[in-house]
Amino acid sequence: TVPVAFIQTICSEAYLRETIPDYVEWFKDHAYPVYNLVVGYLPVLALMLLILLLPYMLYYLARWFELRKTRTSIARSVLQRNFVFQFVSIWMTVFSSSIADSFRVILKQPQCSYIILGQAIPRVSLYFVSFVIARIGISLPITLLRPWALIDLFAGRKPEPAYCTFETEATNIAIVFVIGSMYCVVAPIIMPACVIYFGLSYLLYKWLFVHVYEDEFD
Repeated sequence: TVPVAFIQTICSEAYLRETIPDYVEWFKDHAYPVYNLVVGYLPVLALMLLILLLPYMLYYLARWFELRKTRTSIARSVLQRNFVFQFVSIWMTVFSSSIADSFRVILKQPQCSYIILGQAIPRVSLYFVSFVIARIGISLPITLLRPWALIDLFAGRKPEPAYCTFETEATNIAIVFVIGSMYCVVAPIIMPACVIYFGLSYLLYKWLFVHVYEDEFD
C-alpha cells in the first residue's frame, strides 16, 4: 500500500544516507550499536507507529463518516478493516521486492521456479521475527503501562476507567497468530518468538481483565 511503502522508503538505510549522510556516518563510526539498531529496526518501528494510529482513524471514519450508531458495529468495522490493512500491508511491503526479484529470475529459468521460491520466501522470515520481537518488547509493555494513566497518577488526578479496545488488541494478536501459522513450517525460527509473545499476552490480558478493564455498555 502507498502509506506503508512511503514509510519503508523514508526509513530505509539508502534514504537516510541520501538525506543525512553526516549523521549516519557519525553513528556508524562512534555509536555502532545505535546505528545497527536504527538500520535494523527503524522500518519496523515506523510501521508499528502507523499500525498504532490506524484504529483511531478507522474509528472516526466509522462513527462520523458512516454514522454507525452502536459501539459493537463500530468495533466490528474497525476490526475487519484494521486486520485486512495490516495483513495486506505487511505482506505486500515485505514480499514486493524479494518476490519480484525472484519472479524475474523465474522468467529466465522457469525450470528452477520451485527452488528459487523455496529460497526467497524463508529469507523474508527474518523481517517477521523482528516484527514479533518488536511486539514483545514494545507493544505489550505499552499496553501494560498505560501511559495516560501514569500521567494522571503523577499529576495527582484519578485515572479514567479503562476499557478493552477489542478492535485493536484482537487485531494485534491475530496478526502474530497468522504470521506464526504461515511460517511455522518454512521458518521454524519464528516459533520461539511467537510462543514468548502469546505466553506474555496470556499473563498480561489475564491481569488486565481481572484488575484493570471495566465493563462497557453498548
